[in-house]
Amino acid sequence: MATKTGANLVVGLVTKYVWFIVVLTLVLEAVLYGYLSSVTPIYISTVTLFVNQKTPNQVLDPSVINVSQGLAETISKMAKVDSVLKETATELGLPKIVSDDVLVNVVPRTQLIRISSKSNDAVQASQIANTIAMVLSQRFDLLQQSINSDNRAIVDVVDAAVPSQLPSYPKTNTLLAVGLIISFVGAIIIFYIVELFDTTIRDEEDVEHILPGVPVLATFPVIHSNTDKDGIDQMRVLRNNVLFRKSTLTHSLTMVSFHSKEGRTYITARLGMFLAKSGKRVLLIDADFERSGLTQMANCAKSSGLSDLLTQSKSELTSIPVTHWFTSDNNGCVDILPIGTVSAKQREALASTKIDDILRHVHDKDTYSFVLIDTPPLSESADALAIAPKTHGVLCIIEASRVKNHQLNNLKEEAELENFAIVGVILNKTKEKRI
Repeated sequence: MATKTGANLVVGLVTKYVWFIVVLTLVLEAVLYGYLSSVTPIYISTVTLFVNQKTPNQVLDPSVINVSQGLAETISKMAKVDSVLKETATELGLPKIVSDDVLVNVVPRTQLIRISSKSNDAVQASQIANTIAMVLSQRFDLLQQSINSDNRAIVDVVDAAVPSQLPSYPKTNTLLAVGLIISFVGAIIIFYIVELFDTTIRDEEDVEHILPGVPVLATFPVIHSNTDKDGIDQMRVLRNNVLFRKSTLTHSLTMVSFHSKEGRTYITARLGMFLAKSGKRVLLIDADFERSGLTQMANCAKSSGLSDLLTQSKSELTSIPVTHWFTSDNNGCVDILPIGTVSAKQREALASTKIDDILRHVHDKDTYSFVLIDTPPLSESADALAIAPKTHGVLCIIEASRVKNHQLNNLKEEAELENFAIVGVILNKTKEKRI
């Protein structure tokens, strides 16, 4: 696989998978919103009390402040005793107030006490906090009266609890905003990991990494019909590249693919037609004994063909039983040598010198500018590898994101071992057109 920097890969991911990332992000956001909607909201209300020690002469000195702060600590401890909570519940007509739902703390180095109450109801939360403050004040007042009537502390409410407009938990808007960012980044990470572990051939860079110097002659998008503009444009690109490289793409070419339905037979037939439109005479040979796609296109299933020629001796090979298929306005044409009568014995003859005799006969006649041989997929048969060394080269049709790197590497090794050339690659069913 071609080396790419992390930044380029991320940018490429966002560009390539933009809709997948957006959809995945929205789905995750919708799941989060659904979860938050199902969570029971919790409201918190806080009342603030001020504790002040009164003296007969009303002189405020540090000792008085220290006493007041100490009283604040004492009063805060009283706020959560069972009797205070029970009296508060009685005042409000509640069955019970759980101590864990009440939080009391003294603001450090001050005489302020904060009493917070949490509840599923905002109004109830504020009522509990205010009522605890009231009960606490009354109880502390009675306690002081029984001890000393001169030096008394006053507990005043400086900030009453009010119903909260928004729940303290969950903070839906904040969580949704954070969730959106996390979902987006998470989606990118998911596709980043997918890309890192993706070992398929996806673009020209991947081909160049495995087959340096081998040109990608065309990159086809998904073609929906013979009139598909993108398909026609790329077929012209393929035809022009083949003609431009006539010195290397000479005469006979083995058309190979790794899997069925990669578009090999279709591209072979269409390339023949486009070459014919340039005035070339083209012979298409159907060597796919399993599917015989070219034979079916020409509607000549009952005609003699390649398999019949493979049974003939060299001296008997006097003519090629072709079926005329297409003629262009400038005298170009496409003939098809159909599959003929298929048998296991005839198929074995593909690896023999029989196919050499047939191709030599075609070459000697010098009737055709190009001979394109359609073969079965490499994943199903070794027929293509038997034919390839007997032709001038291999044109490899690869369906993007389907063929693995190791498969193309294996073909490269076979080419070196069997001494045949991979003269070009055609990428099919890509997500992006070649520019």
